[in-house]
Amino acid sequence: MSSAPQPQGLFAAISPEEAVRRVTLAHNAIVGEVQKVVVGHEDLIEFVLIAMLPRNIASWPVCPARRDP
Repeated sequence: MSSAPQPQGLFAAISPEEAVRRVTLAHNAIVGEVQKVVVGHEDLIEFVLIAMLPRNIASWPVCPARRDP
């Protein structure tokens, strides 16, 4: 019986709580840096981050760009 190779390094399995913690830290760091240049537009920064990060936003259940048949 063979088992699938386990992810290692950056792709190692982590708990959902740890994943949320890491994403939160990264989000805060990115927003902090962008706010040094783009002052007073917090909503715009959030929209840009949301647009940049997902690979397939059209697959989200609620997406303004999505057109259901």
